[in-house]
Amino acid sequence: MKALIVGGLLACASSIMAPATHAEGLTQEAPDPEVMRAERLYQSGIQALRLKQFPSAIGFFERSLPMKRNTADVFYNLVQATRQTEQWDKLVLYGQGFLFREQGTKDAAMMGKLVAQTFDLLDGFGRKPVVYRFEVAPGGSEIRINGVPVANDASEVRLMPGKYVISVEPEDYVGWQEELVVKVGAEGQTIKRELAARVYRSKVRVASEPGDGVRVYLDDVQIGVTPLADVELDTGRRYLFRFERDGYDSWVRYITLRKGEVLELKPRMEKVTANRETRR
Repeated sequence: MKALIVGGLLACASSIMAPATHAEGLTQEAPDPEVMRAERLYQSGIQALRLKQFPSAIGFFERSLPMKRNTADVFYNLVQATRQTEQWDKLVLYGQGFLFREQGTKDAAMMGKLVAQTFDLLDGFGRKPVVYRFEVAPGGSEIRINGVPVANDASEVRLMPGKYVISVEPEDYVGWQEELVVKVGAEGQTIKRELAARVYRSKVRVASEPGDGVRVYLDDVQIGVTPLADVELDTGRRYLFRFERDGYDSWVRYITLRKGEVLELKPRMEKVTANRETRR
């Protein structure tokens, strides 16, 4: 089968993409152990590719892929190794991962032609891909197939028949993962999902004046008396705080907490005088 496609491959398919070297003399921060491990795996893949040990190269690159945050150079070299081992289904998946990362570049144009040639090859053997589109809220979510980022809600992916795992892990939303079985001859489809917002915990710090003896109410339920330890609450919803002390005006505030916030409330209680209303 390989002879049918090798003759039409582009120049980019016979090269190796290695990471750029850093200029000497620059101060470098101490490398992260995970980053170092990912780089060792990647360099082992480069070496195996140069020695034409293609199955080993695929293994090294696939292991380094998530640790290197799915960078385009790993996809590029995976395409070269899977071509040599005639793993066409993997080639078109990793090729689409490269195209998603490198949209609009010269390298993407060449890779697009290579992926198209591979689909033509598979079509010649009666194997056709199925087109999937995604409508995932929030918009712009990155869609991963078997861990490979290949699409968002503005693009599509073509998958060969087989089993895949779709996953989405947007920041500040609960991730989604499910198995997708692509059947031979299936019609293209749009997959729709709406993700729930992730709930975080933030803190409210109370610094009242006077500093003691002030009763603290949260949504009309007393939660303590000052001095009060920091109060941990879920983000993304509205709360009502009320502060009371005998002989003083009450003090009321509505608050909404943001992720990572420590919100300080500083109620300044004033002694009750004639005709004074609750302060808001």
